[in-house]
Amino acid sequence: MKKTFIYILSVIAFLLLFSVITVNILLNPNNYKEEIVAYVSKSIDYNFSFEGDIELLYSPDIYLSVPNIEISAKNGRTPNPIAKARKLKMSVLFLPLMQGTVDVQNIQVAEGEVIGFNIDATILKTYAIAKRMQFVTGSKNSTKFERLDAEGTIVNKIMNIREMNIETDLVIGKGTGIIDLNNKVSSLKVIAKIKDDEATISKYGDAYPYDLKGRELPIEIKGELESPSISVDLTNIIKYELEELKDKAVDKIKEKIEEKIKLKLPF
Repeated sequence: MKKTFIYILSVIAFLLLFSVITVNILLNPNNYKEEIVAYVSKSIDYNFSFEGDIELLYSPDIYLSVPNIEISAKNGRTPNPIAKARKLKMSVLFLPLMQGTVDVQNIQVAEGEVIGFNIDATILKTYAIAKRMQFVTGSKNSTKFERLDAEGTIVNKIMNIREMNIETDLVIGKGTGIIDLNNKVSSLKVIAKIKDDEATISKYGDAYPYDLKGRELPIEIKGELESPSISVDLTNIIKYELEELKDKAVDKIKEKIEEKIKLKLPF
């Protein structure tokens, strides 16, 4: 689960970087690609790269788009990718920026992937354990996001996420939380639901968690940014199923008692 949210660090580093560029330079950021790469790499302590041109607009707020992002570990001779994204888009309010607050109206990550962690597999594994089923993972150890966007503010390197939307192959969810770059810790909570379209059900086959359809799945991600812990709480779902089993057992007992009473009656 190591390095799960390094891609978020890159987003924050970009915001901090462009707060300097937009306020002090007001020039084409594509003239400073090498400086941008060096700054972000130093800020997150990982190799950062992108391919293509940065789009930067003012109307009157700041709109930024960065294509083909990749983040990799610095150790080793060969690149060890940690996170990728086809495109990152964001909009930032200009006036709060002048006062030292980065007010992020929206961050969108297109075709994002975090390597080293699979949120869908974690849900399926937790479900299998709760149901005492065998779980065999053959999936890649990464999470691919069909949708990943967020709103929030950044003050003194602390990002307060007002709202976050995620969509993976298996789930859709909303969440909130805090990312503290000073102490390099995060605390994120997401309420997710299993996707129930035919394509998703067909993709997972026998492993599809039918009992989770329509149920809210509390997911908590917390701890150090480089090695966060993730938990999926199925307590309420298990309690609900136990209550159903208890009710069924009570009904069967009632039926047996009624049958015995009828047998003893002469009419």
